[in-house]
Amino acid sequence: MSINEKETDLREALDYINPAALSYNDWLRVGMGLKEAGYPASMWEDWSARDPRRYHSGECLRKWESFRDENGGPPVTGATVAKMAMDNGWKPYRTRDFTGSDEGLDWNAVIGGEETADSVFLDPERVEPRTLEEPSDSQWRPVREIVRYLDTLFKPTDYVGYVTESFEKEGKYFPKKGSYDRTAEQLIVELEKCDGDIGAVLGDYNENAGAWIRFNPVDGKGIGNKNVAAFRYALVESDKTDLEMQNALIRELY
Repeated sequence: MSINEKETDLREALDYINPAALSYNDWLRVGMGLKEAGYPASMWEDWSARDPRRYHSGECLRKWESFRDENGGPPVTGATVAKMAMDNGWKPYRTRDFTGSDEGLDWNAVIGGEETADSVFLDPERVEPRTLEEPSDSQWRPVREIVRYLDTLFKPTDYVGYVTESFEKEGKYFPKKGSYDRTAEQLIVELEKCDGDIGAVLGDYNENAGAWIRFNPVDGKGIGNKNVAAFRYALVESDKTDLEMQNALIRELY
């Protein structure tokens, strides 16, 4: 995807985010996300100018140069900007059926049949794989990554369902009841104050079993399928596509 194509996509997204309605911190997060995604400072500048009451010429560029975290990169991503726009009604793309209609696919629709220009979702030839490297101990920031995950997938008021406790049966580990009574915002606040002790916030887990989390919000009353409050995301797995290409395809979608 060229920089011009990317600018067109997120410039449309910014039309759904009113800078005058944002807090100062959320305004900064938009700038951080745009920078992380590779957009120019002028894009943030032009958008910020839509709030003449608070806009000051040159301020965006000064802030832009200061966006760094411990490892030299912005602390939020372009997905943060996309989510803010989607929360206000932006739809980043529309699915097409194979007749060329702009209507979304029916629940029982079958994806298949003859391959046409409209039926190809992404062309792998257009996507450049990127080697994924395991971070070193000095680079790994578990609290930061969990906060980024929560901030990207959930609205502040969404209840998050997760399980850290497990039990073993016949050599297999299964999740226990789990937690579901705190919002994403509450978890983020507690994580940012935990001084690296994630277990004090989420609970300790068995390293042989791991932990579980629902990436869709729950209703705050339970963690079962019936408690899912909104189906926003689906898990797509592939036994044939390598990890680097999967990561590249996901980035292309954003």
